[in-house]
Amino acid sequence: MEKLSRLERMGGWVAAAGFAVFAAMVADSALAATSIAASKHNLGTTGTGSVRVTTGTDEVCVFCHTPHGGDTNKSAPLWNRGVNAPASYTLYDGLWGDRPSTFDGETATGGVGSISLLCLSCHDGATALDMLINAPGSGGYNATGASAGYTWQNVVGTNLMDPARIATIGTDLKNDHPISVPYCGGMKSGGAAVPTTIANCKDQDFKAPAAGSGLYWIETGTANGTREKTDLPLYVRAFGGTTAGPWPAVECGSCHDPHNADTPTFLRIANTQSQVCLSCHVK
Repeated sequence: MEKLSRLERMGGWVAAAGFAVFAAMVADSALAATSIAASKHNLGTTGTGSVRVTTGTDEVCVFCHTPHGGDTNKSAPLWNRGVNAPASYTLYDGLWGDRPSTFDGETATGGVGSISLLCLSCHDGATALDMLINAPGSGGYNATGASAGYTWQNVVGTNLMDPARIATIGTDLKNDHPISVPYCGGMKSGGAAVPTTIANCKDQDFKAPAAGSGLYWIETGTANGTREKTDLPLYVRAFGGTTAGPWPAVECGSCHDPHNADTPTFLRIANTQSQVCLSCHVK
């Protein structure tokens, strides 16, 4: 009986160990499925997206980041790409033709914000995908950025994103969701028509942002008052006119996370029943 008991205990240990190994395998599989390497933002030779290098490099991170010699003036760690000037883009302002203004305050001083510039450095259809500051290997450094000369699949011109693809939004952004605009959400009455302080930034058509330590975001997670990865960040910057700021602003990164491969379009949360839109808009 004692021997049988030992065998039963041993069987329990084996079962527990087997379950632990299985759980680790499942976790690893889940991580692999959501890794940047398995997403369309892997532009190297191992990428699975329609736009990628066919010969040149199998590196993944190099198309945005570099461990050495990155551009410290950009709002991303060790940024490795050349970018267009902020004023190179035409912003949505809701004031052309017969359309009324659709948001509070002015567009941003200086044009597109730095966070959005990083996204547009690939998606504006005007900057080469391999316009790198520090290309892989030795001798590939250029302080202002230079095309690495890779061979690409499904690009046009000099390694540019194909304008026939929706991923290329161009330099005229009037037909895209507004970026570099103040976020004036607040579920309260009143507020100036053109707000002069954050306290007066109360537009009932938008949810009020959460705030903490000089940061602003839209709550989408479960821990209200604590910024979570799935929350929608607002980027603080200055604006012109009476809304000089600094203000919380909507930028590309408010809705998109370039590292989040859980959603096909790198949305910070799934857009089931327009959840991304309704996180900010009160409709």
